[in-house]
Amino acid sequence: MKSQTYKEIKDQYNRLEQTQKHLNESNMEIIEKYKKYGTIIYVGCGSSYCIAKSLSVATVMKLGKESFAISGGDLMQRIAEYRDALNNSLVVAISRSGATSEILLAFENLRKENINYETLSFSCRENQELARLSDYAIEMPWAFDKSVCQTSSVTNLYFAGMNLIARAAANDEMLESLSQLIISGNEFLSKTEETLAKIAGLDWDHGVILGDSEAAGICEEGALAFKEICQLPSNHYNLLDSRHGPIVMINAKTLVVMIISNINNDFELNLIEDLKKKKCTIVTVSGEALEISGTININVGFTLPYAVLGIPFINVVQMITSYKAELLNTDPDMPEGLDPWITL
Repeated sequence: MKSQTYKEIKDQYNRLEQTQKHLNESNMEIIEKYKKYGTIIYVGCGSSYCIAKSLSVATVMKLGKESFAISGGDLMQRIAEYRDALNNSLVVAISRSGATSEILLAFENLRKENINYETLSFSCRENQELARLSDYAIEMPWAFDKSVCQTSSVTNLYFAGMNLIARAAANDEMLESLSQLIISGNEFLSKTEETLAKIAGLDWDHGVILGDSEAAGICEEGALAFKEICQLPSNHYNLLDSRHGPIVMINAKTLVVMIISNINNDFELNLIEDLKKKKCTIVTVSGEALEISGTININVGFTLPYAVLGIPFINVVQMITSYKAELLNTDPDMPEGLDPWITL
């Protein structure tokens, strides 16, 4: 019997369709807040912190604003030290549950500071404490995962953040790509599943995830998926940074999953040649189909902006690790020692 995690991976694009509809109907006042503030700070824990990192980079690149991501636990403990950075900012919290202790305590502590700021939160449960503490809240209960391991919620939270950034930037290309991906998403999962299951069955025992810029945070979440879903070691590195030490640890037992921008990038192609010398399994994730000798290419069949490519990328990692968990007889629905959300 397939796990609950697997079922939620497969249902992601149906949930993304609901998220897109909800965002399209949302108050434009939130978009105006993205335009108003010169600094946008993202806060999250675990998977949500990974998403926060991606949204922060996208904010810099698409909106030209100052932005950074803070771990919820860090902000909770060091409000006073972050005080000047938080002044005159929009603070955006990301939480699957809307009940993550570190973020709630951070928002409560923030209220005690005499500074100018407003807060927005994204969560996948309704009527939670985080929404009460926020000036604006986007709640997406249809995206909530029953499994302890986050899959659908990760994708929907990432999508929601990128959608609002694209709307604030009036980036029609990015918005159209997000819409096109939702339309073709179920077909993408169906056509690639057999290949991804075969990749899971290959002889590897640890993962290395490679990705840059706006997708780097969601790539870091991909590395976390290895640890949580199939419970194997994994790390994320920026593409070319992998040469600066990490490549030493890559070997025939390594599964490398990388986002590749296009076939004409000689720097990326040269990196792949170096990786092939390590005899590892190399999976490339791209928009259009790319034929690169010695690699397995997973693609959606059309060009996507790098930030949007983070969505099919995380689908690929989730599906591979789900099948690997089945082969290893590990339980992705309730991994030992992991709770759906942390209560301090």
